[in-house]
Formats: sequence, C-alpha cells, structure tokens
Amino acid sequence: MFFNREVFAETAAPVAVWALIRVRASAPTTLALAIGPSHPLLMCQERSALLAVAAGLFCRWRAEWPEKLLAGVLIGLFAVWSLLVFGPDRVLSAEDRFGLWRDALAMTTLWGRGLGAYAALHPTAGSAHSDALQLVAELGVGSLPFFLIAIRDLSLSHRAKSDKSCFVTVLVLAAISFPLHTPTAGFVSALVAGYIAGGKGDRGNG
Repeated sequence: MFFNREVFAETAAPVAVWALIRVRASAPTTLALAIGPSHPLLMCQERSALLAVAAGLFCRWRAEWPEKLLAGVLIGLFAVWSLLVFGPDRVLSAEDRFGLWRDALAMTTLWGRGLGAYAALHPTAGSAHSDALQLVAELGVGSLPFFLIAIRDLSLSHRAKSDKSCFVTVLVLAAISFPLHTPTAGFVSALVAGYIAGGKGDRGNG
C-alpha cells in the first residue's frame, strides 16, 4: 500500500490534522489516533506532507492568533531540526518538482489537452506532481467545476473545524503533490472529500 515514504506521509497527513485538532477540542479519546499518523510525518520528512499539515493546522477555523503563532513556532523548530538531521538538500531541493510544474503550465490551453495528456507528453515524469495543476493542464476551463466544488464544500457551516482543516490538508496536498494518483492517499482524499460534502455531519467545535 505504501510503496515509498512520500505516499506513507501524504496518506497520514489529513488523518493527523483531524486527530490533532480533535484532541485539542477536548476529545482525548483520539489521542492514540493522533500519535499514530503523526509518526510517519516525523520520520518520513516529506516536504509536501509537512506543508499540508502546517496549512491544515494553521487554517483551523476560528483559531486564536496565539495558537497560530505557537503552531508557526513549532513548524519552524521542526524545519530547523530537519536541516540538522537530514541536511539542507533533503528539505530545500525542489528544482525537479518546479520543472514539472513549469511543463504543466507550458502545455495549458483554454480547452485543455485531454485526460492523460501530461503522461503522454512527459512519459518519463508520468505526473506533474500537482494534481490541481495537471487537472488545469489537461482540462483547461473544464477543471473550473472541480475548484468550485471544493470552495463550496469549505463554505459548509455545519462542518466541524477538524473536518474543514482535514479537507484543507487534502487540497494543499493536491496542489503541491499527486495524492490522487496513488491508491492509499487517493482513497483517504476521496473519503475526506465525500464526507465533508455530505449534508449531515458533526456540528461540534472539534
């Protein structure tokens, strides 16, 4: 299921955000669930997963700024620790991914080039390493409904903060990586998207 550490970390990211916020919202029964998915995030050192988790926690609905400041400090400390342990190349080297994004932008047209066009034009890469950008490149204006659906789902007021933050984590992953192209991360992403789009849900603060 987890054929590399990037998939492992990206699958765990939205679950970790949801559980961590539920723990903060006085739901201690999710403490074990929060510890579990947090472990691969600490060990795999995947930039896309860490950035998505940071965005999910930072965008927690109605969070007080002191909490957000604390989250920012913790993220900064974690980044420094990553540099010391794994070296700057592991954290800062992203030129290859930027090149894939440039390729996707270069092939973008108003009406798109059709599903699967990126892999056909760039068989070595296979994916743009950005599900959102690849969707735009392949469908053009046809990708707009997908983004509108995401905005609509985030606007649902009946959803708990933990649910929305979990969905933000999924969206950030889809913007900077390709979770929808992998079975495990794609399944979790689809599960989160389907749940938050539902008409009923947790109205609590968690």
